[in-house]
Amino acid sequence: MKISDVITELENYAPPVLAEEYDNVGLLVGDREREVTSVLLALDVDMGVAEEAKAKGANLIVSHHPLIFDGVKNITADTPLGRCITYLIENKIAVYAAHTNLDSAQGGLNDIMAGILGLENTVSLSGNMADTGIGRVGSLDPETTVAGLAQKLKSVFNLPFIKYTGDGTAPVTRVAVCTGSGASLLDEVIYIGADVYITGDMKYHNVRDAYTAGVNIIELGHYDSEFICTRLFNRILDGVVATQVSESNRNIFNII
Repeated sequence: MKISDVITELENYAPPVLAEEYDNVGLLVGDREREVTSVLLALDVDMGVAEEAKAKGANLIVSHHPLIFDGVKNITADTPLGRCITYLIENKIAVYAAHTNLDSAQGGLNDIMAGILGLENTVSLSGNMADTGIGRVGSLDPETTVAGLAQKLKSVFNLPFIKYTGDGTAPVTRVAVCTGSGASLLDEVIYIGADVYITGDMKYHNVRDAYTAGVNIIELGHYDSEFICTRLFNRILDGVVATQVSESNRNIFNII
């Protein structure tokens, strides 16, 4: 099996056309015609993940966050990114990224988050179709509270703490979700009248805007809202190719 065959499976599930215009998805490093040995799955790619791939005999890394995002004018050992790319090329390790297309896809990260919460009658927060686009909004049944929903997420994701705004006893029936950074969809969330918006992280002033508009915010943390991507990658590639989940790609924040 070639790397291109693995890419086909991923893109059948999350077509690149679903990616946002600013994004950089697809094969970012490597030769798609090379035979694949095994695949290492990760949220992020850095030198630690690259070295782990080599140690585990994986010549393809599939990640959610693109290794190359902004314009790169040179690849040298003078920068961490340059060193990582050079290492990957020298060791013939390819990197493929499925980012906002995986967020938007039917059955993608936002649908998984909506499923974890038990949301019903979900539609997209963005896009022209109900089942694709960034973010989801749906109804909760039975009715719960802001604090109760926050506590459920804290337990499901095994978090040491979780942040939320507003009155914890306030009832919740309509919930919006966006894995990762959700500030760009705040206007849509306010417009549709969600009681709670669950996302990875937002800037303080965005949270204030939501609060004054009557929308409560629950923040999971960026990593914690998206590390489920490896579970989804495993599901997509099950029975297609041997996969391993990265052990070195962990949340870089510590709690004391």
